[in-house]
Amino acid sequence: MSSKIRLLAILTALSLSAPVARAQYQDNNDEDEGTFPKRLEQFGRSLVGGYRSNNRPPAQQRQTRAPTQPQQTNDPYYDTAFGDDDVAPRSAPPSNGQQAMRRGQQNSPPQSSSPQRKASDASVSNAPPLAASTGRSTPRASAATGRPSDASSSPRLARSASPGRADLDSPAAEPVSTPSDASVVRGASASISVETIGPRKISVGKEAKYKLVLKNSGAVSARDVVVTVVLPDFAEVVNSKGSTGDTEPAASGDGLCWKLGMLAAQGREELTLDIVPRKSQPFELGVRWTQAPVASQTTVEVQEPKLALVLDGTKEVAYGEKAVYKLLLSNPGNGDAESVVITLMPLNPGDGPPVSHPIGVVRAGESKTIEVELVARQAGQVTIHAEAKASGDVTATLDQAVVVRRAALAISMHAPKKQYAGTQATYEMHVKNAGNAPAQNLRVKCRLPRGAEFVSCSSSGHRDEGDESIHWTIGSLEANADLTLSVVCSLRTPGVNQVEINCTADREVQQAASAKTQVEAVADLAMEVVDPSGPVLVGTDMVYEIHIRNRGSKSAESIDVVTYFSNGVEPVSVEGGPHELKPGMVVLRTIPALEMGREVVYKIKARADIAGRHRFRAELSCNPLDTKLTEEETTLFYSEATETSETAQ
Repeated sequence: MSSKIRLLAILTALSLSAPVARAQYQDNNDEDEGTFPKRLEQFGRSLVGGYRSNNRPPAQQRQTRAPTQPQQTNDPYYDTAFGDDDVAPRSAPPSNGQQAMRRGQQNSPPQSSSPQRKASDASVSNAPPLAASTGRSTPRASAATGRPSDASSSPRLARSASPGRADLDSPAAEPVSTPSDASVVRGASASISVETIGPRKISVGKEAKYKLVLKNSGAVSARDVVVTVVLPDFAEVVNSKGSTGDTEPAASGDGLCWKLGMLAAQGREELTLDIVPRKSQPFELGVRWTQAPVASQTTVEVQEPKLALVLDGTKEVAYGEKAVYKLLLSNPGNGDAESVVITLMPLNPGDGPPVSHPIGVVRAGESKTIEVELVARQAGQVTIHAEAKASGDVTATLDQAVVVRRAALAISMHAPKKQYAGTQATYEMHVKNAGNAPAQNLRVKCRLPRGAEFVSCSSSGHRDEGDESIHWTIGSLEANADLTLSVVCSLRTPGVNQVEINCTADREVQQAASAKTQVEAVADLAMEVVDPSGPVLVGTDMVYEIHIRNRGSKSAESIDVVTYFSNGVEPVSVEGGPHELKPGMVVLRTIPALEMGREVVYKIKARADIAGRHRFRAELSCNPLDTKLTEEETTLFYSEATETSETAQ
């Protein structure tokens, strides 16, 4: 009966410490063939049987993993041997990343000599207790008495390992399929664990050594690691020495900070503390640590398409000449340019709308050549403007200046502003090439006004009888060169007379000019008297002719003519127009108008009665022209008797 009661008490104590025991047995699950309930049942039977495991023959005892178990010592103050030997790893730490001293001790089954007891049971009883996440202490059975120990009997050390340790032992997740062009980002972090090794019980005022072992079992280094050892104010740290890094009082004033710049992957560092308690009171030796956040990053390549335009072709072209250019479109970026369209603006104003040409896709580093045919219709400097566009607001523009060479003729003329009809006028023509190219095959043509009479022209010119014009063939006139041509003519038509000049050269080069001259028309009367030739016999009729001519450019009006005879001669009759005979004179009636170029002739018969030299005079007057003309002739009249007498002498 007493054995059953004892077994019931042991099972109750085991149930209270089940989380710890389960964790300890889980670490050694690879060596234990049974499950936890089965081992618990075997453990209970060993106690009921009343024998201990250390009395069992060595061959029947289960072998333990020596490298992974802590070495035991007879010193009741230490959990493991404190020295230079490696400390065996503990079971999985709590997930909060902290190691703390808890009050009380966890219960564990009393030590037994049962052969069914596992080696891990001894490690459970001798290992420092694990701090529960709830902060409550679990009673632990004493190894000597089998009773739960007093929580205030000695300080307890807690251990922690890196959170996520269980993730390393968990089965790998199934691979996730990703596209071929997708970027897969995988992150890794350091796995830090801290083990605190030191005595369970210390005395007031006596120095005690504790060792903190900091390990990084991860695949990456931990940066900016700070380990804080939390102590009450009555526990004094008299000495601290770390294998690396620096120590200083905690900012909160309740402990010590150990700062490490970096903890390498699979690295290990140690901190030794000499602690002296000043008060007889249990305290918790808490340990917490921090590290720089571990960021997972990958480089994402951002592709940017670009467009560039280059024009290959002559920078100078003749006016009207067809020129072929090569437009090079390239993509110097690292991404493909899609929906590329090239637009070419018109070269000359008024040539129509812009011309667009779709290209499509231009891949990164690719270039395409487009031939462009242009005909310049504007002299001077013109600009070839091209634009390329792609989706995503990718653009490129090209402005290429091209010099269009063309001859440009300038003509100036010097001509008389006013000229009288029938007089000669001289015209000078100055031809200059004001363009930027030679004027090839230059030809000059000067057209005279209607009715003008050609007199002469400068060298190399010749008259064309068909169109009353003068022609010059120059050949070539260089840029900024000039020449002077002249022509002399007689203008006969009253009014405005216009002289025209027209210059032409190759490539549609031409220029024209004209000059106007006001020709004043005047009446110009001329009178001529024709008397008989030789001596005239007295008594014989003889004839005097009066010729009146208008050689001017307009008609002469109100012309009066009167003829006079000397004594001894009388007019007999008049032919040619109305007249009036008077003694010794003839009065011709007024001529109303005499057109230009017209002529009137009057014939007057006269007879002499007395021999001798007699005079005949004609007077013409035209009041509108303020013209007075006088013509006088002398005629010898002889008689027969006189002639005989002279002969006889």
